[in-house]
Amino acid sequence: MTVLQVNGLQIKRGERQIIDNLSFQIQAGQRFFVQGEIGTGKTTLLLALLGFVPVARGEIRLFGQLCREEKDFSPFRGTVGFCFQHADDQLFGPTVLDDVAFGPLNQGLPRQQAYAVALQQLERLGIAHLQNRTVHTLSGGEKNFTALAGVLAMQPKMLLLDEPTNGLDSKNTEKLTALHLLTQPVAQLQAQAEQLKMRLENRLNTDYVVAIEPSEAQVGSGSQPLARIPSVAVTIAPATEKTQTKITALFARLLALPQPVIGRIERDKIWLDLRSLASLDRLLDSLETL
Repeated sequence: MTVLQVNGLQIKRGERQIIDNLSFQIQAGQRFFVQGEIGTGKTTLLLALLGFVPVARGEIRLFGQLCREEKDFSPFRGTVGFCFQHADDQLFGPTVLDDVAFGPLNQGLPRQQAYAVALQQLERLGIAHLQNRTVHTLSGGEKNFTALAGVLAMQPKMLLLDEPTNGLDSKNTEKLTALHLLTQPVAQLQAQAEQLKMRLENRLNTDYVVAIEPSEAQVGSGSQPLARIPSVAVTIAPATEKTQTKITALFARLLALPQPVIGRIERDKIWLDLRSLASLDRLLDSLETL
């Protein structure tokens, strides 16, 4: 699937030509690096891909759709995540956790689930210990990772990073490799699902049936998502009576675990999507208290 296609792009600033005749395309799961000296138009290009900078000539297609005007780009603002070069431009929450939870809340997630998603992203990037810090007390590198966590919490289909290593030491720069979690192959998710299924079967009694089923992770928000990513889910259903009360009660127990479970109730089952899982080992340990 082609997520971004640029053909013959030309961008001018006044009479000065910033970018001329640029063409490329990016497939789903692909990483693409733009390298150049300061002032050569890297940030300008990223802003143009979001519709914030006018294009003199050429075309930009997001997920196959031609985007020329503001109204064409706006539906993709939740699907295309963007981290600014200066993290201060996008941090405004009272605490780190509040800031990261803002996006999921704005997408319509219930408060408890939005904060669970936010905490999960902080854990993925190794900064969960910052969750109660006020954002203005963070170092430059900590601000960058907080901004990145906020973008990832909205589950973007495509991620644009402007100078992502600015303000980071060598240790924190290596953390950026954690982005591979966003593009885990289905086969890897299947293997994780097998372990999770076995642990759940050991902890739940015979009143429940635990199974592994194909799933789809939603990209974008609202009732009409722009895309879905193939995934794998572990489902839990009552073995006999299919009552909403029984499922809801079990789901509440899962949400209360030390390692929160992100899932949904659908078709009289609890669906635990493996693509939303930050740490399988931590979840398996948490299930010992179920």
